[in-house]
Amino acid sequence: MDDSSPLILGLSGSLRNSRFGSGSRALVTQLMGCKTQSEMTALLRDEGAFCVREFIDAGRNKGLSFDEIYRNYQRRRGERGLSNTEVALAAGLWGAMCSGARVEHLSLESVFGDKARLAQLDELREKLLRASGVLLSGPVYFGDRGSLAEDFIHFVRTDSELRQHLQSLSVKKAYAGISVGAKRNGGQETNLIYQMLDMAVSGFLAVGNDARSTSQYGGTGWAGDVGTMAEDGYGLETAIGAGRRLGEVTALIGAGQAVAARRKPKIAVWILQDKDQIARNAIENSLFHDSIREKAEIGIFDFTGQAPRRCIACDICPTESGPDEVYRCVIKSPDDLFSNFHQDLLGFDGIVIAGYSAQDTSKVCSVYQRFIERTRYLRRGDYALSNALVMPLVFEEVGARDSLNLRMLTSMIRHHTILTKPVTVSIWQGECLNIGQASDGVLEFIADCCSLVAGKDQLQNGPGLSEYNPVGYEISAEKLRQHSGKKQPKDITVLQPG
Repeated sequence: MDDSSPLILGLSGSLRNSRFGSGSRALVTQLMGCKTQSEMTALLRDEGAFCVREFIDAGRNKGLSFDEIYRNYQRRRGERGLSNTEVALAAGLWGAMCSGARVEHLSLESVFGDKARLAQLDELREKLLRASGVLLSGPVYFGDRGSLAEDFIHFVRTDSELRQHLQSLSVKKAYAGISVGAKRNGGQETNLIYQMLDMAVSGFLAVGNDARSTSQYGGTGWAGDVGTMAEDGYGLETAIGAGRRLGEVTALIGAGQAVAARRKPKIAVWILQDKDQIARNAIENSLFHDSIREKAEIGIFDFTGQAPRRCIACDICPTESGPDEVYRCVIKSPDDLFSNFHQDLLGFDGIVIAGYSAQDTSKVCSVYQRFIERTRYLRRGDYALSNALVMPLVFEEVGARDSLNLRMLTSMIRHHTILTKPVTVSIWQGECLNIGQASDGVLEFIADCCSLVAGKDQLQNGPGLSEYNPVGYEISAEKLRQHSGKKQPKDITVLQPG
């Protein structure tokens, strides 16, 4: 690991953070000393237990009120212990290290807390400018992020130097998130989804956790009481997966920024919802016109007139082992969209998933949800869309009040893809109001695709193990192994939720 390796900045967004200053640097050193996952887990348990003892010594054993305990707790030196948020973050940073990245740790409480100083903001800015990627960990509040994470995102979106840096086409950073809640399903995923959207809009490329864990929205920790996060094996696995995925994708981005792409990126535009062909006409004539097509190989697929059958959620999906090019869904109807277009969906570096949102949906032609659910066989077929850059493109009538771009984001990230900012074209009386702004978004998307293509060529088609890990489908997993004769890879853990 040298200075050319990606640098991941781990940010802890809890008011109970135990590490700051020299304690943050010591944590990185401790993680570097962990050669196995069991060693790392033992470290996290030990530091979590130390945090519990400090909490008791701060006044819990004397029956003090919580605000008194909290004030006493804040007087510690910050050199030992790990809060639940920090335990999950440390696991993620260790995962990033395993992918070859360098890591740093910073407490957001020291930057945005009551005792913060301007110097801490300057330090955060400097670290963000240097970092290749950001791994943000924090607690859940009502299905959303905590106020420290909110202050961080606000800072990223309002600081003039950071905004200019992130808007440059020559600079691209990646983001992944970790969320810790008091319940197993306590809002962690919604928190991660909102953060992912906001960080993508801010200029980051967003990723979830990797295929070795669950390939979903990031790390999802379960810890209510102080010091319990280290006991959540499932949550630690997803946190490790988030850090590992972030490290791999930042390596891909860095490799692509160092050289020019040797070929044009291949980009698919999937039109899944439209009204009077407004979206299709704008895509063909305004957003992906001839000059744009000189920069990339563009395939425009208007699927709104097709007839995808519904997914029936087979226990073994796809039906057999084989190459991606072979259609392996059990549905073989000759009039089915996927039966006819399977090979046309594969081999793209970038995917634009497009739809139209109308106030009056009676005139909307949509195959969106049927299409999305049928891509299950592509995901379970060892992530056939892995590492494609995805851009949601929504044509939205003023006042439509739709959530389509968010739905696109949450569905496509589960394909082990990389997400960029959504582009929204505002529609008024059938006319596109901001086509110039949308065109800028398309150009940025193509530039990012070019960079990722160059990175894939440099790293021999990109990072990461992308074999499907059937979490929650242990019976189906055993059937599949018997059916295909394929053994479970040694470095994949079949996780047990809860």
